[in-house]
Amino acid sequence: SARLVLDITTDDKTFIVDSISAALSDAGKPVSFFSNAVIDVARNKNGKRAANGAETIRESLIHAEMDPPVTDAEIGLLQEEIVRVLNDVALAVADWEPMRARLASSIAQLERTRLKGVDSEAQKKTIAFLKWLWDNRFAFLGVRHFEYSKSGDDVKFEHKQEDDLGILKDPDRRILKATYQSNGELSPAVEAFLQSGEPIIVAKANTKSLVHRRVYMDYVGVKTYSADGNVTGEQRFVGLFTSDAYNRPASDIPLIRAKMKAVVEAMSLTPGGHNEKALINILETFPRDELFQIDLDALRETSLGV
Repeated sequence: SARLVLDITTDDKTFIVDSISAALSDAGKPVSFFSNAVIDVARNKNGKRAANGAETIRESLIHAEMDPPVTDAEIGLLQEEIVRVLNDVALAVADWEPMRARLASSIAQLERTRLKGVDSEAQKKTIAFLKWLWDNRFAFLGVRHFEYSKSGDDVKFEHKQEDDLGILKDPDRRILKATYQSNGELSPAVEAFLQSGEPIIVAKANTKSLVHRRVYMDYVGVKTYSADGNVTGEQRFVGLFTSDAYNRPASDIPLIRAKMKAVVEAMSLTPGGHNEKALINILETFPRDELFQIDLDALRETSLGV
């Protein structure tokens, strides 16, 4: 019969308020009051409040009140969830710049290397898209690094755990349903990507984000290459496309713009005619998440069907 009160005191970080709000909403708790204050606090090395000789830090104080009914069991579960959220926020924020630097390094490698088996136009559109992402269109949450080698039938795809960043420092955190098969061999889907002529893959991770928005995370896999252009591994970036990635016209996004152009050209419609304009409108209003992931054949068939 009593209302549930939640108080949080923690170092102020990006994403704290919306991440906590999303956790409460996901738990099905109707919030009747929510307040957040950010203050400067002086604390000594033991974390105690101090007046002199202490470092001043910015702290976020969150107070939330939720309507009844409340059970003892859900209090413990909610507390565990809030701790998980705060830990993920801390990991993502702490490694934000290193994750951006990792993407910048991938871009630089693609710019200086002639990739074997990759069309030059595909390489250019990949570089343009990754630069577009780097320019604050992706909220980085984690990066995981794999090294790849193949000699005859012997295929190795090794997780380099020491290189992981953000929430993917947790080795048990899964991104995809299956990187390896039950017998330990590389899954056909991952091997097909590594053998393909596409330098990147854009898809959805199989787990939801605890940071910022409670939705399935976006996964961008970027191949790594040797100096002679052979595939040597993959950098797996997980995070969330920012609102700018959804609000901008589809034709402004490098990867999607190339798909749209290919579909329009394949239709051979009268330039500037009614049908071409209708097709372009269909592509511009196509669900954005699907546009990032869909292949050309499926996009052409679907848009023609519409």
